[in-house]
Parts: sequence; structure tokens; C-alpha cells
Amino acid sequence: MKVTNVTSKKAALLVLTLFASFFILSQVAKKVDAQESVISQRPIYTDDVAQGWENWSWKSSVNFKNSNPTRTGEKSINYTSGAWGGLYFHNEQIRNIDGYKTFRFFLYPTKSGQDFRVLFFDKYNKKLNTEFTVSEYTDGLAPNKWTKVDIPLDKLKTETKEIKGVAIQEGKGINDSAIFIDDISFETQTETAPVSNSNSSTDSASNNYLIFENSLNSKWSDWSWGGRSSFTDLIEFKQTALWAAFYVHTKEQMDVSGYSTVNFSLKTEKTGNNYKIALFGADDMSFAEFKSLDKMGGQPGSTWKNYSIKISELNPSMRPIKGIAIHNGSEHTNISLFIDNISISGGTYFTLENQDSTTQPEPDKLPAPQQPTPDQAPASSEGTYKASKNVIYRNGSPVQLKGVSWFGFETSANVVHGLWQRNWKEMVTQIKNTGFNAVRVPFCPATLQGKTPTSIDYSKNDDLRGLNSLQIMDKVVKEINDQGMYILMDHHTPDCKTITSLWYTGSYSEQQWINDLKNVANRYKSLPYFMGMDIKNEPQGAATWGTGDVKTDWKIAAEKAGKEVLNANPNLLIFVQGVQDNPSCTSSTAHWWGGNLEPVACASVNNAYIPADKLVFSPHVYGPDVYWQSYFSASNFPSNMPAIWNPHFGYLADKGYTIVPGEWGGKYGNGGVSEDKVWQDAIVSYFKSKKICNSFYWDWNPNSSDTGGILQNDWKSVWQNKVNMLQNYYNSCK
Repeated sequence: MKVTNVTSKKAALLVLTLFASFFILSQVAKKVDAQESVISQRPIYTDDVAQGWENWSWKSSVNFKNSNPTRTGEKSINYTSGAWGGLYFHNEQIRNIDGYKTFRFFLYPTKSGQDFRVLFFDKYNKKLNTEFTVSEYTDGLAPNKWTKVDIPLDKLKTETKEIKGVAIQEGKGINDSAIFIDDISFETQTETAPVSNSNSSTDSASNNYLIFENSLNSKWSDWSWGGRSSFTDLIEFKQTALWAAFYVHTKEQMDVSGYSTVNFSLKTEKTGNNYKIALFGADDMSFAEFKSLDKMGGQPGSTWKNYSIKISELNPSMRPIKGIAIHNGSEHTNISLFIDNISISGGTYFTLENQDSTTQPEPDKLPAPQQPTPDQAPASSEGTYKASKNVIYRNGSPVQLKGVSWFGFETSANVVHGLWQRNWKEMVTQIKNTGFNAVRVPFCPATLQGKTPTSIDYSKNDDLRGLNSLQIMDKVVKEINDQGMYILMDHHTPDCKTITSLWYTGSYSEQQWINDLKNVANRYKSLPYFMGMDIKNEPQGAATWGTGDVKTDWKIAAEKAGKEVLNANPNLLIFVQGVQDNPSCTSSTAHWWGGNLEPVACASVNNAYIPADKLVFSPHVYGPDVYWQSYFSASNFPSNMPAIWNPHFGYLADKGYTIVPGEWGGKYGNGGVSEDKVWQDAIVSYFKSKKICNSFYWDWNPNSSDTGGILQNDWKSVWQNKVNMLQNYYNSCK
């Protein structure tokens, strides 16, 4: 800074002093603003939205000038939400909430049973993992009266307390009635409603956290799969499918650093089981493989057996947990497991020190990863695929894909399932003889790295002895090709366990995902029946379409990956699934994971990345056996369904795009609910009306608990009514 017209040193010193004082004060002001902890309240809404905050709400109707009712002042918020809609306050400036104790607001429900979740968004506009269910922080949301909600910010799991947004989201997945909200703020003083003694889960005298004793702790819920749980003064888990598990889950992470054991009691009505246990973390994924109870007190029998297992054996880093699962690794179904006295505490325990190391190979004993060199595989001159107006062309001639998924390479077994029961090549032959001419093969990255596979009976599959997961996948894919069936490779799970919302995770980058897609596209390039890559299974949750946010926009990621795959293998088709929900260009009608293609109407795929004749939209759509959506209860079901399918994906067929449903199915009356058969017959009629004559049915395996498979539980017999339904669909669809 240059000072002019100063006639004395004293004057110059005064100017310099004033400038320095201003600079210091400005820095103090900046620091105070950054910390935002020097005042008792930081409002977001009081009669109006506070300065700096903007309305970024989604799937909802919001009136910030409502005059009745109000809690204080003259105005409140009238908020009416669609399913999972959110009242979202966004600030372009990073707001540091360190020093504040609680996020406070007041709700005025208009009917019983309403509930909401509170979500926070970091400085990158990414939703933080911690979600808060409002009803858990109140004494109840009574209708037609104001209820104070205090969300404790010390439970917000994040390295920094820097945010750019907070949302109050409809919490039940329904189109909800209006609710009124007032006086939203961050507070330095907490006045959280006390938890009644009847809901207390910790016995302070013994440091014993109760999850189940006569009743399930209200913070926990039943997330079991492959069976039904009945809760009385004990728990009965009735297993109805293979690969089933009893699973209790809590929405909030539980810090286990002050505990040493997980405890429970079991008994069962049959012997010969192989029950295993795993703990699940904040990302709803297990910390390690399921561990057998054989070395932790033995398998349960007809009398109660008590277990006390060291947490660190199941969760080596002692990270916070969100779930406990007990899985039966045997071939039994229609068996009951009884569970009681589930807790987390201190105490003595069984360890895994003497467990046979052959059941879980050490990482450094695994075969070295095998990565194909991109220029090693010559392109097939016999298999060039294109798509146009719902028709798939091979070398210029139309073909019909009568497809089915055969899963397993995407799981921790790292091999297609069923090889514990029968020969793999016989299975491929049976798929063809049943009438299918295309197989969707899900895989995960670890399978590409040559892992040691599990769950193979080598007496039935001697030619697989000594082969790693990638070598076995090579044999299976080649056999499918050699039997003249089309192959769709499906990147299904990044960690071989969980279908994630996005195409990348904290431990698996976008570039790793693209590299794996390119390697698979190249590896099978010489096979003439290798026709497509399903580049990401079921985007959902945080995944968006057409928002422009490179961290969540599935359209941008699909375009980028599709271009790279086609560079590696120009013969292929690129299968692109939809999302689940979306901030814009999406109706409030519930969508399936990967099933929402509505936003394509507003943001189409860039054909400079994926040419139109290489693009296949591949929605996933299911019926009542998988999840009971509200529209299945309509009085005119299933006649109401075309009006739902049309905007979800069907309209694209009318626009000339090629639609190949990548997953659809259910038990079709073989177990399940009766409405599912009605639903499947209805969607077949819909497919035919839209000339959607190519699809992949989920699935071949019988061990998909919610849908069953083409095969029955013996892994040999087929459900003939399913086969007949599919044959009728494919043969009559023109």
C-alpha cells in the first residue's frame, strides 16, 4: 500500500497503526465467522430463511411464509413431501459448526405416524454417513402440537465440522401429508428430551449393552434375509432359503471401544449346521468374512448354548458397528434358529487362535493378481454388436436375447454358485437346454485378481482343482461362448459383498473401476458371443442423473466408462442402468435401484461418448416378492402398473432407444406372495406391448432369497411354471 500526501512521520504512523488494527480485527472477525461458536444460537429459519441459506429442497412442496400454525413470530414452514423428499437448506459458504451442541427445530405433524431423518452435507455437498431419525430424539411426534427436536452434533461422524447443508427428509418412503416446521437453528446448549428408563439399553453396573432381552432394543431393527424373524420373549428365525442370515441392525453407529465381547444364546432343532457370525460397520458391510462358531464354543444344538465372542476377532480395528449377523453356511432350509440374550459387554470370550487357517487363506498366500495386457487379445471378427429401436444386431442380423443371470463371481466365494452341488459344465449345458441363449455374469474386482475360490466340491469339478478365480471365470465364460450363448459381463459389487450406491468407494477409485471394465472388455475380446458390458449394477442412494456433479452424476460416469470400454473393445454394447431417486426430472412414484430412467428425458447420454447404436438402457424392475411398494396395494392392481412403468423406463422405447431389462423376476407363486405371479404376468404383457423382447431374468440360482431362481433348491430341478412363462414371453414377443 502506498501512502501519499502525508506531511509527518506521526501522521504516517497513525495511518499504519489504523491499517494494522483494521487488518487484525478483520482476521479476528474471519476467525469468529469460521468457528461460529461465539454466539448461543445460529439461526437458519426464524420467520424467514436466514441470510446466506438457500432452499435446495427436493421432491417436496415448501412454503416459507405459512401463517398458521406458528410456534414463534408470524411465519413458519409448510412442508409437504414426496417419498424420501427433503427440506434442504444449502449455504454457498462453508459453515463451521464446531462448538455447537445441537441442531434444533420444532415440528408440528398433522397426522400420527409421521417420521423424518436429518441429513448433513459436507463442504463438497456430499451427504455425511451419519443419519438421524427424528423419532429417536423426541418423546414422540404427536399430531397437531409443536415438538422440539434436538439432534446431538457430537454424534455426527466427520473429521471436521464444516458443512454446506442440512436437510429434514421424509423418513418412510411415502407421499406424506403436510407438516409445519419452525425455529431452525444450531445451538450451543443442548436440551434433548430425556430417554425413559424403559428404553435404557445399558446396565452401567456391568457395562452391558442390551440388544435383546425379552424384547428388541428400540434402537435396533430386524434386517434378516432368507427367512422370517418372530420376536416374543425370545427370537425365532425361520430360515426359508440358502445363504440366509439372522441380522439385527441399528441406524446409528455404536461405538464398541469400551466393550470387549458380543454375547448371545442359541439353540436349533436340527444338527449338521454351520452357523457363522459377522459384525457390520458404518457402510453396512461386514468387517471380515463370516467366522464359524465351530471354534467359538461349537455349533448350537437342541439345548441353549451361550456364546461370548471377542469383538476384535470379528472387528480387528474395533470400529463402530451397525449390525450383527448369524448365517447358516450349511445346505439346510426350513429350519428354525432360536436366539436370546443378545448383548455387548466385557467378559471372558472364545478366540479364533486355533481356527484352521485353511478356511480363510492369509492375504499373502493368495496367487499374484493377473492383469491382462490391453493389446494381447485380438478382436473377434465374428461378433460385432449394435442396437437400434429395441433390436439387437450381431454382424448386421437381428438376434433376440433370452437371458438369465448366474451369480457368484461377484461374491466372496469368487466363483459361480452351485459348484458345491454339481458340475459347472453340466450347469452351462442345462441353462442352454432350458431355453436361454444369453447369460449375464456378475463379477467383482477381487475375482479378476486371481483369488482362491471357495464353495467348490472338487470331486464334482476336478478340472477346476488348483485354478484361481480368474482362471475359472475364463473357463466358464468360454464355455458359455462355445455353447453359442451370448455373454453380458456385469460389474456387480466393488468389494464382493455389497451393491454400493456409487461406482466408486473410499477404497476403490473411479479409475480402478474403469480399468477393470477395460480389462474384462479386452480379456474376452476374441469370443464372438461376448456382446456387452453392464458397467455398474444398480446405482442408487447418492447417485444422480444429469446434475453435473462429477461425484454423484451417474450419467457423466457412464459416458466416461462407456467410451473407455469401447476403445478397448469396439464390438461391444454398453448397458447403462438408471438410478433410484433424482433431485429433478423425476416423479415421486417409488423406483427400484437402477430402475429410474426418467431423467434421461432431461439429460440424454452424449453420443460422442457412447454412440446411439452402442447404447442399451437396462433398467431393473421387481414386484411384490422383493419389496411391497405402495402401488401394489392399489384397488386396480395390476392395471395401474403401465402408468408407472411408462415414465420409469417404457417411454424410452417409444423414442427409439433400445431397452433390455437387466433384472426382473420373483418367486412366481413358488413360495412368496400370490400378487407376484400377477405382477410378472402383467410386466410380460407390458414388455410385449412395448416390443421389449430382450431381457435378463433374475436369476438361475435358487439361493436368491427374495426371488428364488429358475432352479429349485436341489440345484437340478427347474420351476417349470417360470420356464413356461418365459418361453411364452420370448416366443410371442415380436
